[in-house]
Amino acid sequence: MSGHDDNGRLVLKAEDAGFQPYDLYGDPVPGIVWKPINFDRDAARGSFLVRLDPGSKSLPHIHTGGEDSYILEGELIDGDGRAYGPGEIISYAAGSRHASRSPKGCTILVFLHGPNRALAVGETV
Repeated sequence: MSGHDDNGRLVLKAEDAGFQPYDLYGDPVPGIVWKPINFDRDAARGSFLVRLDPGSKSLPHIHTGGEDSYILEGELIDGDGRAYGPGEIISYAAGSRHASRSPKGCTILVFLHGPNRALAVGETV
């Protein structure tokens, strides 16, 4: 991955990490950007930063391989109404389904263990 120093080290600050539109489902999701850190796009495995703008929401999706998320700043509200804030870790098991939103915005460090799949119209969360 480019950006690593001679020791194989990459150091990022979340505020200037060079975010790009979040497009892991194909088309970019409005209000969501991400910065791959150590991520294999073909296998959908690795780590990345994701930022949700105020008022944005994720697509309803299923975790085919699981996901661990660490809230760095802001607040994330899961589909069941539970709110998560800075310092909290959420571990989604393989097979879990949900959608999240962020009324005030948030930044999350994500460790993805396989692809997420957007749910089709009619599939329940």
